[in-house]
Amino acid sequence: MRSGRLHLYQTALILLIIASAVPAALGNMVSLRKDFHTELWAPAWLLVHGRSPYATEVLDAPLPAVWLPMAIGVFAPLGWLREEAATQVWFLLSVAAVGGIVFLALHDAPSPFVVIAAALIAYLFPPTLNHFVLGQFSILAALCLVLAARFVKEGREWPAALLLALGSAKPQLALLPALGLVFYISQQTSAKAAAKFAGKTLLAALLLSLPVFLVSPGWLGDYLAGWRRNPAWQHPSAFALLGGGQDFWSYLISGALAAAGIVICLALWRKLTPERAMYWTLALTVLLSPYIWSWDFVLLLPLLLHTFGGADLKGKLLLLTAYVMAWAGMAFIQLAARGENQLFWWVPWWLTGTVAIVTTWNRSTQP
Repeated sequence: MRSGRLHLYQTALILLIIASAVPAALGNMVSLRKDFHTELWAPAWLLVHGRSPYATEVLDAPLPAVWLPMAIGVFAPLGWLREEAATQVWFLLSVAAVGGIVFLALHDAPSPFVVIAAALIAYLFPPTLNHFVLGQFSILAALCLVLAARFVKEGREWPAALLLALGSAKPQLALLPALGLVFYISQQTSAKAAAKFAGKTLLAALLLSLPVFLVSPGWLGDYLAGWRRNPAWQHPSAFALLGGGQDFWSYLISGALAAAGIVICLALWRKLTPERAMYWTLALTVLLSPYIWSWDFVLLLPLLLHTFGGADLKGKLLLLTAYVMAWAGMAFIQLAARGENQLFWWVPWWLTGTVAIVTTWNRSTQP
């Protein structure tokens, strides 16, 4: 027991040292007027000044704010800071969240060399770098959802509900995880307990959103107006690849793919521990969500890192090879095609497929 705790402290110390070095190495990537300005700082500034947080056009936001009010309510204090300071705080919070994901994914406390390699994989992942540049939310969402799974396993439903509610600020990232958590509780206890957890999550979402409701009771109208003027984007998603709902067949194939994903998700939550089921569910979310961006691929990190930490040498080398090839491919697209986001669609399929191969290999070699 003492040895295991010592390994955990060692892992935490290594990650703390690496995370402390990241701002110095990558801090020049962080700038103003990215997604953080549009989606969080501008709404927070408006909120703390008593105005509708979704009427961001008054602050010259280039795009409408579309994150749900749970995030605005929780991070409203950023609106009291100058935008430059708030941007740096958000960057540091994102850096810490990546470290948290690495720590949780490597909970078996592997060797220091594996921890260092996993941290480098996480921090140098192109979607992570893009996430830092834009000031996105997906890393925090992934951390919230992984922690929610752990709390549900421990029977601590209120912390799990709060984290699930906050992780749902980008709802397209949390639909499958929420379904999995509710299904797991129904399997472990009863359908009534699962319904109670769903109710707790809804109540938690309302509590986290309370500042928005108190300051701007009519926020929903501004929010919907923002969605109406949101441009039509090309996404690196299977839905977009299949035609984006342009005809009956694209809807049919996309619907069949989504149904298969839900069946697989429920099977994972029936068979695996909540943490491992959540890792796979986050990867399924990246594969199947109709509204996804390349910086949302950070949801692959928990599964990728957990598999890397538990794989044998052959598995580790295979994962590293796949990672390097994905890194090189994304870099080439970024340079040659000006980073057109829809061209990154293959990355989650490539990495998740490699993880599946390594997982199968590990099982076949276990005595």
